[in-house]
Amino acid sequence: MANKSYNVDALQGKVDYDDKQFQSDYRGWGVDIPDSLLYTPELNIYVAKAERDKAMVSMVGHMNPATKAPYTEEEANYEANKTYKKVINDFSQLSGVDLWKLGA
Repeated sequence: MANKSYNVDALQGKVDYDDKQFQSDYRGWGVDIPDSLLYTPELNIYVAKAERDKAMVSMVGHMNPATKAPYTEEEANYEANKTYKKVINDFSQLSGVDLWKLGA
């Protein structure tokens, strides 16, 4: 039996895109997913945290459309965490696994 892929594309029905390919693609984007997380729901927690952390840094100084001023560190952290929570909820729904119970 093949391993179940938990990357978002596979969870949405893209059967020819497994976690190994997802790992390779993300490595190219600067996120090195450990092999131990492949084919596990924790893969999505790791990726969501990495994306959140990158956003916290990259948003600072860029225009905040709500304030028309550059994001402060506090605003960037708030927005990144808000997005992280939505992503974890969405991944939980797609995978049928409560990622919050797995340490998200």
